[in-house]
Amino acid sequence: MNNIGVICARLQPLHKGHILLINEALMQCNKLILCICSPLDGRTPLNPFTWAERYVMVNSIYRFEPRLDTLFITDINDPERWAEHVYSKVIEKCGKQENPLTIFGGGVEELSLYTPHTELFKTVLVDRQKTKYLSGSAIRERCLSGDSSWKEYVPSDNHELVEAVLYQVST
Repeated sequence: MNNIGVICARLQPLHKGHILLINEALMQCNKLILCICSPLDGRTPLNPFTWAERYVMVNSIYRFEPRLDTLFITDINDPERWAEHVYSKVIEKCGKQENPLTIFGGGVEELSLYTPHTELFKTVLVDRQKTKYLSGSAIRERCLSGDSSWKEYVPSDNHELVEAVLYQVST
């Protein structure tokens, strides 16, 4: 089993694709750090949810999971330095590790930020086809258009929050 796993996500909103990543990582790690990215962004069409609302979404599902911890990571807008930035923030929280951290992702493109840094990260690609998956952008669009099918992609504990925030952002 890996010591520390890492997932970096915006969670705009938390959806079944994120749940799949988190659950897969928890099966393979002693501890999982869920990095909530872009914490300073909120109330925009691209990032409608604040850091606090995204934390509430995660906590509604994983409040009883002691191996999961959250970490807010601000954007540095520098893809070449992103992996080192994430690593430094996780190490600051968890302490120096003997082995590389294990980073989980649902796409080759997102993991490509970490693959050149084998001394810092081991990458694990999680097959999104294991669940019915829809991107956060598509979920937001469906919700705003009145298409209630978005609800099948978001945990039911978060439906009310998602609707309320997206209504607020759209008015």
